Amino acid sequence: MVQSHSVCFDRAAGFYDATRGFPAGVDEEIADAIVAAVGATQDTHFLEVGIGTGRIALPLIRRGYAYSGIDISEQMLAELRRKLRERLGQIPPQVSVQMADATALPFGEACFDVAITVHVLHLIREWQQVIGEIRRVLRPGGVYLYGYGDRVVSARGEFEPRWTEILAELGFASQRVGASTEEVEQYLQAEGARLERVVAAEWPTAIRAQAVFDWYAQRSYSASWQIPEEIFTVAIRQFREWFRDTYPDPQVTLLGESQFQMLLARW
Repeated sequence: MVQSHSVCFDRAAGFYDATRGFPAGVDEEIADAIVAAVGATQDTHFLEVGIGTGRIALPLIRRGYAYSGIDISEQMLAELRRKLRERLGQIPPQVSVQMADATALPFGEACFDVAITVHVLHLIREWQQVIGEIRRVLRPGGVYLYGYGDRVVSARGEFEPRWTEILAELGFASQRVGASTEEVEQYLQAEGARLERVVAAEWPTAIRAQAVFDWYAQRSYSASWQIPEEIFTVAIRQFREWFRDTYPDPQVTLLGESQFQMLLARW
């Protein structure tokens, strides 16, 4: 299998849903928006590149759509298969998931009506190649759906700026592997795509300060995986001191607002 320079989420499979999952009902709201935006019918065949544990896929699979998914993380796929069997009793016959690299999709040309990526292209250095592969496997008139989250008001508030500042003081600057949303949009426009932006869902968030700190301490965010151990040890000690000074009550609830947006590309 061709291996791109990508971030693999094997280490996150056990806690991915707890740290990135949607509140109850939001996943169905997003599925409604996807179905409406792409004009899905009973014959629509979806492909999700970077399907992970299925937070986007499961509501669509429950509705009976043909759905194929690939991921480079076998652990994430194992969790998805477990959830399918647990919630649906089996992996439905119209569903196919496999381990594969996004830069070399194991499908022939013009196989799918809709291709989806959500929170994936920022993890792949060769992200333009992924878009090229998606165009290859889309049928004429097909839709590429680039999904991304946006914290309108972040419950992480002061956490991320202070964490970044501490790392910078220790001589470490986090490097993004792949593309930002702005870079993807510009590339799609340059490639001649007609673009449509849709806000699929909006919801309030509430989380305790201690839980946010724990996510940093437990390296729940992929950006922390590249930090050398000796730097991380010092950084988290300083971060803990800041946290205790800033949040005397670690159980205080932090409020925020989030939304899920979709950029739809048609050629």
